[in-house]
Amino acid sequence: MSHADRYAALVDALERSVFDGPGHVPATTRQAARDHAARAVSGSTEPPQTSGVPDPWARHVDKVVRHAYTITDADIEALKAAGRSDDEIFETTVAAAVGAGVARLERALSLLKEGR
Repeated sequence: MSHADRYAALVDALERSVFDGPGHVPATTRQAARDHAARAVSGSTEPPQTSGVPDPWARHVDKVVRHAYTITDADIEALKAAGRSDDEIFETTVAAAVGAGVARLERALSLLKEGR
């Protein structure tokens, strides 16, 4: 059994829960955050505003994916000032992080298959 096969059901369940389950943020926004994260992991230099993630999420998602360690209280307060709730901020952050993590896992597994 390959590494990918071993965890496929768990990854699938995680993705269904985060991207398709109920939440305070519409599923389409969570899915757009996932897609944006996958493009960022692939090295895409596409500007955040063209990724399908509506503002104010685009900059936040980009920061979660590329430089999560630089997120500050001020970043979160800016989202709140834009009318976003703690639940919305949490859900969108998780969607971006899971999207990036799964994209990185898939990339690593493909490299293993290629023998790199």
